[in-house]
Amino acid sequence: MVAGVYEDFARWGRHAVDSPLYQTLAEAVAEDDELLAIASQIERLPRPNMLFAAVQFLLGAEDQLARFYASRTESPLAPEGAFPLFKGFVLDHVERILEIGRTRYIQTNEIKRVAALLPAMMREADRLGEPVHLIEVGASAGLNLCLDRYRYDFGGLEFGHSDVVLRVELDGD
Repeated sequence: MVAGVYEDFARWGRHAVDSPLYQTLAEAVAEDDELLAIASQIERLPRPNMLFAAVQFLLGAEDQLARFYASRTESPLAPEGAFPLFKGFVLDHVERILEIGRTRYIQTNEIKRVAALLPAMMREADRLGEPVHLIEVGASAGLNLCLDRYRYDFGGLEFGHSDVVLRVELDGD
């Protein structure tokens, strides 16, 4: 179980380029057997999201770790020094983190996920020979309904016309 959790955090860290703090933390968690063992007990998936969300939820302004979070301070510290405090925080709050990971869900509303919908929608429209309509049931505020308002870059194969470009990293066949 811990090996799969290692891969979850390692992958998460490679793709968290928009957040140096979370990239640093994910990479460090991936190399920490004690935190991987704790994360492997988190029931809701994805585990990295759940662990980071639980810490963010429990983090108080008085906690030393809060000094690294842009959501908690106007001038966050460089992420390189965050991991020891993060690990200490997790160890001090294990039971509460696992409870959150058992009883809560996360909603990420990441607009990049629509890039996964586009090929399926195009294939289905081609198969049917007519337009396909997307109905969303969820909390993304309609962002996933705007497939036609983005430009997609699938490793050099591009679709759409927009200043908003969703770049997709192709992995495997």
